[in-house]
Amino acid sequence: MTGDNTWHTTYDCSIQEEVMLRVLPEVLPADNPQQSTLCSHVGLHGNHPCRHCGFGGPELERKSDEGYESHFSPGVPRTTADTLAAVHAQIRAAGLGVAKTVADMQTMSGVKDTLAEYWIQQLIVLAREKQQVRIRNTTTRDLRLNARRVLNRAAIVREIEMEIQDELMRWLVTQPDVDFQALTPNSPLRLELRPGVHFNSLLCVESLDVHRDTPVELLHTYLLGVEKYSWYHIHNSWTDSQRDTFATRLQALSLDGLSLPALRASWMLQHPNNLIGKHLKALQQLTMFHLDDSLCDVLTFDLIKATGELGALLWFPKIDDIKEYQEDLTILIGNLLDIWSRIDPQRIFVKLKLHILLHVLEDVRTHGPGILNSTEVFEAFNAVFRGSSVLSNHLAPSRDIANSSAVMESYKHIVSGGWWTDRDGSHVRAGFRVRQSFTDPHVNGQMGIESARDKPGDIHCLQKTRKQAALTWGSLHIEVVNPHGISPVLDSTWYPCQYMVSQHLDRCRVGSWVFADLAGQTVAGRIIQLLISATPEPDVDALVVMKLYTIPSSRHPHFSMPELRRDADDKMHTVVTPKSILFIVNVQHNCRDSVCTASGRQVVRQERQDSNITRPAIQHTNDTLYLINTHALHHAALLRQALSRELTKPLPYIIDRPAEHKIVAATLRSTHQARRQKDADARRTRKEKATADKANLTPNLVVPTGTGEVFAPTHGGGRAGASRSPPPATASTTDRPHATSSSSTGRSVESEDLPGQKSTSSVQMRARANAGGVSEFLPDSAGAMAGTSPSWAQTQEWTASTSHALAGYLPEPSGGHPEPMPAGAQAGSNWMTLASGQRRETWSAYEGKRVLEGLQMVSSRQVHGRRATEAENACTIPQQEGRLHYEESITRSGQLGNEALSMREYHGSFPGGQLFCPPRG
Repeated sequence: MTGDNTWHTTYDCSIQEEVMLRVLPEVLPADNPQQSTLCSHVGLHGNHPCRHCGFGGPELERKSDEGYESHFSPGVPRTTADTLAAVHAQIRAAGLGVAKTVADMQTMSGVKDTLAEYWIQQLIVLAREKQQVRIRNTTTRDLRLNARRVLNRAAIVREIEMEIQDELMRWLVTQPDVDFQALTPNSPLRLELRPGVHFNSLLCVESLDVHRDTPVELLHTYLLGVEKYSWYHIHNSWTDSQRDTFATRLQALSLDGLSLPALRASWMLQHPNNLIGKHLKALQQLTMFHLDDSLCDVLTFDLIKATGELGALLWFPKIDDIKEYQEDLTILIGNLLDIWSRIDPQRIFVKLKLHILLHVLEDVRTHGPGILNSTEVFEAFNAVFRGSSVLSNHLAPSRDIANSSAVMESYKHIVSGGWWTDRDGSHVRAGFRVRQSFTDPHVNGQMGIESARDKPGDIHCLQKTRKQAALTWGSLHIEVVNPHGISPVLDSTWYPCQYMVSQHLDRCRVGSWVFADLAGQTVAGRIIQLLISATPEPDVDALVVMKLYTIPSSRHPHFSMPELRRDADDKMHTVVTPKSILFIVNVQHNCRDSVCTASGRQVVRQERQDSNITRPAIQHTNDTLYLINTHALHHAALLRQALSRELTKPLPYIIDRPAEHKIVAATLRSTHQARRQKDADARRTRKEKATADKANLTPNLVVPTGTGEVFAPTHGGGRAGASRSPPPATASTTDRPHATSSSSTGRSVESEDLPGQKSTSSVQMRARANAGGVSEFLPDSAGAMAGTSPSWAQTQEWTASTSHALAGYLPEPSGGHPEPMPAGAQAGSNWMTLASGQRRETWSAYEGKRVLEGLQMVSSRQVHGRRATEAENACTIPQQEGRLHYEESITRSGQLGNEALSMREYHGSFPGGQLFCPPRG
């Protein structure tokens, strides 16, 4: 397509002359994201998410009474002229160099052209560069801006910005240079932006309105949208037992008359979130029949019922009464939206496909039945593309697919009798023998062309059946009551048949439910026998034996579907000719009223053979109660013509819809406010926790010196694991006496190495504050507190999370290993207190030595609900020598001496200094 006025020359094989034609597009079928791109629309996630109308706005406006009501009806239609004007305005605004201005315009209008966006980004960059040179750079900018006093500076800047904008627009018209130079000197396109180069060319096609001519696509909008939402809502809360129950029930349903492939119910319920279009189409037609209170509530059942009713109407291939059809469609779409609003008030504008469904009404008036514009048929080409890619070398798969498709199309054109232009300009086609191969059904099958061999009224009998002995009519024991039909002779002979063809080309078999014409009256029944005469007679050579059922004048109260009933004592049959069968229909057994259960067993077929595996199956209790499946897509229009209007007319779910919508909107606003408050509280809690964790996880060791000065090493830890945070304490403790002595006189404790090996377990310690404001480290368990381990095979990770003290009990200087804590230890007993400030430190055992892994000074913080205060000096280190050597010992070796199990010993060794602690008692 090159334009509305572009004509193409071709050859008309019927008149064998050259003709001229124009290509005028009238519809653009695609999925919703692609259609939004074709419309220069921002997409489904924009503030105005509908490509058809101006529906949308800020979230708070959409939750108001008026805004929420707008979700249930189409908005003001978009026009191509308005979209084109918005695109031009965005391009010109980009010349000012402000990206936010363009983004706001796109948000407010919902217009975003993919092709124009490329140039918009270039214009913004160029505008900023020119503004930097002519406005901001003092050495290169306009001289008027360098004056000492500029009274009208804003006006001058605005004037320069407008000049830059005009320059950029003139530059843009000349881009790209190759395309511009190809234009004729007098072409008007040399003075304006060009479609297809600077913006979407579809906006300038006179025969096309991109907003009106992108109709709702049923596969992606309904099956993969609305039906998928319903299916997820119903199965998401099921347990494994419920899934198995539904799979058994689903597998038992009849597919006759649905034009569906065989169901794989077990697989579908094992992978409920991986279903594709064909699976969802089957669920849309069958889900409702076996739902009960054990699988869903009443509102969910109403949702499944509304979804099925609407789906059947959308798949009408032909519309006889457009007014009645649109009235029914309006009611069914309204029912679906109303039920969703009751289930989840926010779903109606979170899932935009529900709103897009409203535009089906206008699309039907413009383009006819929605099934005509479905892209489902194009999905069949995926197998062709996949095969072309598999058989290629994968170096250029797109090229290989294109070449393979071109070869196949050329072959199809040649063998089907197509014409082409020869080298001398004459039109030729393939010879007779080549064209004759096109009539071969095997060749047609290879090309995907099905031969129309079935004719209405045909009956098919297997050849092997005709080789067997024929059956007499009397031997069949069929009781016939047929005042308007056929009464065969008792000694007439017949062969059973495989299937017959109805007037609408359905293959009907034994057991199929059909509508038939009986002496001008349409009746419904089930085929019992298909017979063909062994001695063909001129008048009757084939028979269809039916069991007729009556259709009550009212619908079933639970399923809202027409019923088929028959007395259990009625053994009579009706005999008609195959040409009397009108069309096939899908009928399901009324298991709800018949109380059918999964009491039977069914053999599982594998690779087209019966296996030894069985599975549960529904056992029907009678053959007298059935339901006509009005959710079926096949022959949905014919079914409604055959039935009374009262049996198929849609009924509104809610009478006063605006009042209901106001109530739902109010509920949504209150729920939204509560959710916002909950989210705000959660954010505040997380922030407070993060602040506390940051304080607690920062390593710190504070040691008071002999003169009262606080000593705080601030090195990086000396080991690779220095910044690692210890795990939190888990065990509770009891109160213990704490050291509060302020004596600076102490005894020295010599350092010693610890025997043992690398630790394999850990004991968590934690600090606990008492009323005296001093904290001590306590072990997680009483056993750890009382135990002694000469081998030091355990690891203790000591964590100080309070603000005052780290306390430990010291053994006698001559002892080589930790000693048990004395039972009468009181305040002042050999305890060491580290004071002033919040700290956390981690100790671990490595190769028999105690290793300090992390140290860092931090300030005092709020801990355990109280403010930290400075503690008493209970342990001192020589001010100069101790400070220096203590820091060196950490950064060089990371080794501190004996530190007792269960927090009873703190024994430090420093080069050139000793650790002093207060005496006992």
